[in-house]
Amino acid sequence: MGLPVLLGAGIYLLWRSPVLRVFGWVRAVGLGDVLGSLREAVAGWPVPDVVLYVLPDMLWTYALTAFMAHVWRDRMGPGALVWLSSGVVIGSGGELLQAAGILPGTFDWLDLVGCAAAGLLSGFLAHRRHT
Repeated sequence: MGLPVLLGAGIYLLWRSPVLRVFGWVRAVGLGDVLGSLREAVAGWPVPDVVLYVLPDMLWTYALTAFMAHVWRDRMGPGALVWLSSGVVIGSGGELLQAAGILPGTFDWLDLVGCAAAGLLSGFLAHRRHT
C-alpha cells in the first residue's frame, strides 16, 4: 500500500513544477535544499507526460483502494463497498469536478479513466487475495 504512494510522491517531488503547493511544505520542514539537489540530479532524465501527470493519481487511487480493502477485509458488505469505492470516487470525482470548474485544475480523460482502472484493479487484486 505504501509503495504506490511513495512512487507517486517521488514523481511529484522530482519532476513536477516547483510551484505546486507540496514544494512549500518541503521548504517549511527544511528539506528544500535536499530536494533541490535531488531534482538537479535527475533533471536530464526523460519522463513521459503520462508518468508525470496521470500515474501519480492512479497510484494514489490504487493505494487508497488497497488500504480500504485491507481495513474492511473481514467485514465485507454494503458498508464496506462504500469505503472500497472511495478511491475511485475521490480520484475520478476530482477530475469530474475539474471538468465542471468546481475544483481548480485541468480535466483529463486519461486521469479519469486511469483512476477508475487503478481502483478497480486494486479492488480485484484485494478480492483475489482474500478469497
